[in-house]
Amino acid sequence: MDLQDWSRIEGLDREYYQDIPDYAYTNVQPPDAGSLWQQLEKIYLNARDCDTYGKDENAWCLDVVQPLLNSVLEGTMLRQSQQIEKDLLPTAANSLSKLNKKADYSFEFSGGPDAFDLYQKVSFGGLGMNISQTTDAYTKLVALFSGLEVKPDDGGKKEALAQLTIWLTAGIRRTAQLYQIAEEGSAEGHVPPTLGFTVIGHDWHIYMAYDLGKEMHVIGPISTIYADTRSIYGIFKIRDLLRRAIQYAEEDYWPWLCD
Repeated sequence: MDLQDWSRIEGLDREYYQDIPDYAYTNVQPPDAGSLWQQLEKIYLNARDCDTYGKDENAWCLDVVQPLLNSVLEGTMLRQSQQIEKDLLPTAANSLSKLNKKADYSFEFSGGPDAFDLYQKVSFGGLGMNISQTTDAYTKLVALFSGLEVKPDDGGKKEALAQLTIWLTAGIRRTAQLYQIAEEGSAEGHVPPTLGFTVIGHDWHIYMAYDLGKEMHVIGPISTIYADTRSIYGIFKIRDLLRRAIQYAEEDYWPWLCD
């Protein structure tokens, strides 16, 4: 944040601006600072209204989460998640029924020659194989990363985590299957970890999912990088967290997938 932003934050966000550390400010003013401020102020006010008036999950998604995600995404496309392929779903304990729970959002790798080459070789052309864990006619043919499940401020934390866990592990299972076919062997220990988020009202929590071969683990929430939309500074922290997740996806996960 630019040093000139201090007075602007103080005027909008008096309750929290004192908690902002000095290292959060710089002397660099981004070229789109005015437009960015308008976006973040609107997100902040929308989050406050959703909380104050007890709005539902749909309002949190459309008024807060989606605009916040779109303020960060550039080469990566935001996708609303689809139904999960049945064979990738876990089975409920003491039951033969499948647990079909999907997250609200995921990120699609799109654009660029690498994506075109991969999709022509594996999904849209060539082998005609599904790349993602979904059943949607288009989305199943493209690579997805992460997942994000949203609940209102009084929503169920356990349900959100269950939905996110099912979504992330289904994606890992699909990727492991593709790797096994490509390498003609076990995928154990080779599929990189993926990241996911639960958003419970203001509160954003991050989780990591990884494959150990015979079992999968989802760990979190990672308390050291918790952030929320109760303040402008918190919104900046969420944007930074999302940027780091996307950076990992683009610089580590995606190159591995293309190899």
